[in-house]
Amino acid sequence: MTAKTEHRQRPARAGRPRTGIEIHLDSRWSLGAKMTQGGFGEIFEAASVDGQVAVVKLIPKVPGAQRELLFDLPDAPNVLPSIDRGDWGDYWVLVMPRATTSLQQRLRERQGSLPEVEAVAVLRDIANGLTAMSGKVVHRDLKPANILLWEGRWCIADFGIARYAEATTAPDTRKRAMTSAYAAPEQWRLERATEATDVYAMGVLGFELIEGRLPFPGPTAEEFRDQHLYGQPSGFKQASPPLQALLSECLLKQPQARPTARAIADRLQHITEPASGGLARLQQAYSLQVALDLVEQTKRAREADEEARRRGLYASAEQVFASLIGRFEDAVRRGAPSAKIERRGGLSLDLGQARLTLEPLKRNTFGLPNRTQPGFEVIANSKISITYTQPRGSWVGRSHSLWYSNAVDRAAYRLLELAFMAIFTKEIRPIEPFALDPNEDAFLALSPVMHTYQSAWNFTPVDQGEEGAFIDRWLGWFADAAAGSLQRPSVLPERR
Repeated sequence: MTAKTEHRQRPARAGRPRTGIEIHLDSRWSLGAKMTQGGFGEIFEAASVDGQVAVVKLIPKVPGAQRELLFDLPDAPNVLPSIDRGDWGDYWVLVMPRATTSLQQRLRERQGSLPEVEAVAVLRDIANGLTAMSGKVVHRDLKPANILLWEGRWCIADFGIARYAEATTAPDTRKRAMTSAYAAPEQWRLERATEATDVYAMGVLGFELIEGRLPFPGPTAEEFRDQHLYGQPSGFKQASPPLQALLSECLLKQPQARPTARAIADRLQHITEPASGGLARLQQAYSLQVALDLVEQTKRAREADEEARRRGLYASAEQVFASLIGRFEDAVRRGAPSAKIERRGGLSLDLGQARLTLEPLKRNTFGLPNRTQPGFEVIANSKISITYTQPRGSWVGRSHSLWYSNAVDRAAYRLLELAFMAIFTKEIRPIEPFALDPNEDAFLALSPVMHTYQSAWNFTPVDQGEEGAFIDRWLGWFADAAAGSLQRPSVLPERR
């Protein structure tokens, strides 16, 4: 259906300034004053030629915008219906009934919270609306501004960033479009939104109605993200135990653990009924158990996300390390074609009386005691060494650690070379400087604390353009060892 427009100057009615625009759909609508900027368009007062009062939403014709016009549940008592729809120039046009107020305005009137009986009634209407939407659409932006009072019922409105149940891979699903204060953990992880996503937002909204504040206060997007992913909602002070339990279930981190909208609606029917002594104690115990479940889920969510992060970094470390080994091998084949070369996850080179070894990369799992926390982390580590294969006295070679770490720049992970030396000892070490795995000794050596071990070669990047200098230096030492001229360093540390 295509809309036509006419620009006519009409006398302004009291309290209803005209824009001078008429939109022709099934009926002719005259636009009045702009009311607000919606989540996905501009909203104006409107009236039809027969005096019907409504609002018109003008939605820019950008990818995904038409979804709001496609959605309509005319028989759902708690979903705001559309009266008319079409298009006008660069806009889609949606005509909706004029609501009495929004939940956001109601909260402002109450200065932040509602009595529990009223809050439960609001939540029951929302749950009924979500139940009607089940299997058809996921709203994805449930919040007080999108809950409108119409004909005595609270209704869900503004489907501008909704995702239809069957539209799982559409490019215009707008995963990043959300309101930070109400966004579920899966939205922050940019995962597929489901009905459970709306249930989570309803949990946030319910907490706000009862307590007069958000369960996660933010205020920045980064803080909201961390709180929704890993935080616990600030404690209930006003809600009864059964309502606490229900809202806590809605706020569980795992979507599949949250109750369905239908189950929520059923429970809200009886949630304000007086409970006997035994039932009241059971409700209190259940509320406590749900709170404990939420703590456990939050812990598991953080651990799972941390493990996924480290797995991704380890995969990057493997790529960097494999590239380094490949370049090392190519250089040796050019410089010493007859050198013995073995590849078994790492690299082993033999020439004359010298052996160069690059050990296979391994994932670091060492957990550090608090006193040795260095302020950076090591994802993976290896070791490179040069040794004489024939006895040559007390010193037989040197080795350096290779750590994939953010030790140089906390915001960037790189393959770094470092080495250690022993002090406060008369022991003659056959390998010096020497490598250490990322363990307590290594981190104590790198700290201001006096320790038997100290740094002999400070962090030096060996990737991202630094590979050439690293390979050249070690091939030079390898050549010296093959010729029998490689000596123990005369001064340590070699690099501070």
